[in-house]
Amino acid sequence: MKAIIYEKGSAKLTDIPVPSVNKGEAVGRSETWQQAIELVRKGGRVCFFGGCASSTSVPVDAHRVHYEQISLYGVFHHTPKYFKAALDLIGSGRIKTDLLISRRIGLSELPAFFDDRHEQSNPKVAVIP
Repeated sequence: MKAIIYEKGSAKLTDIPVPSVNKGEAVGRSETWQQAIELVRKGGRVCFFGGCASSTSVPVDAHRVHYEQISLYGVFHHTPKYFKAALDLIGSGRIKTDLLISRRIGLSELPAFFDDRHEQSNPKVAVIP
């Protein structure tokens, strides 16, 4: 599974060829939370790294969670050790970030970006100094 994730970078969960026992979600949208739950196998675990907006609801098949013994975990925060490990993976090219970033902008473009932020068309923007 790790090899597939490294190879595909930040591919959608549906791009992974077979359902796995465990799933991780790092987008923070109700659709991807629901998708992670749908794709996990019996006895699997889903870790939700991506925090959803306040008051977000996610429909869950409680029957499936109970009888297929699926565990759901909310995970928040990080430690410097893991943050450094993530940066090292990205810096080495082992994790592809192209799919994580929808647009790159310069510092001079920031005011306009924040003014237009209401349209939400570019949720993952990298600011390049």
